[in-house]
Amino acid sequence: MISLRFSPDDTLSSVATAKRLASINEATSWPRGQDADNKISTIIFKSAEYEVRLSKPGKEAGPEYDRAHYQDGHYGNNPNDMRPEITYKNALIEKNATFTDIFVELQKIHLQSIEGIRIMASLLARSAYMADHVEITPGIWRYHPPKDAIERLTSLIPDAYGVPTEIFLHYLEALALNEDTKYHTLGYDIKKGIGRKNNLLTCVHVIAVLLGEASLAKFAGQFARGSGISALPLIRLVEMFPELTVPQAKS
Repeated sequence: MISLRFSPDDTLSSVATAKRLASINEATSWPRGQDADNKISTIIFKSAEYEVRLSKPGKEAGPEYDRAHYQDGHYGNNPNDMRPEITYKNALIEKNATFTDIFVELQKIHLQSIEGIRIMASLLARSAYMADHVEITPGIWRYHPPKDAIERLTSLIPDAYGVPTEIFLHYLEALALNEDTKYHTLGYDIKKGIGRKNNLLTCVHVIAVLLGEASLAKFAGQFARGSGISALPLIRLVEMFPELTVPQAKS
């Protein structure tokens, strides 16, 4: 029986925020190429002949880009934007996932396996708080979801988004890191739910709707009002997915 419960510290804002800031600092230190045709890539995960990487500069980093909205109100480019990518046998697989693309994949997983989509929801929720990230060297964090959960998930759902399901999960991790890095660069406070946390918990909210645990109308209303996000708060998260329940501290 796999366990996906949060530990008492996993959801503490101070713990999660420290990991997120360290990851942002690392990402902003990575080298970047001269332009879109000369990117420099940093690999964050390898499995067999697949790699998940982040390449610089991303689309929003170009000098001609002027739609990045800074916290102080001005618009411009985002110099730390990256392009999350998947390669197979060193060849780029053209993927540029939008929320719609991700929601479609989650719907497909739901149709394949209820157990599988619940495991996916739990893993995404844990990733929102960086609960499964391991500090491999000081200040360097990497995503290491529980091996038993990955084995069970991939036995139920071998593929997602045209790649092995484990690769899809790490691609979502790359997207989440890029969101955190972009918002931090734009001057926003990541402790206020933006970036990684909002994106991943919006995906979990979609899964809750698919499972009949959450209202489609409320999800859609919040999504429309919230600039394309509809994240589940922690209290609702553990109500809908009790497998995540934080154990009570002993008195």
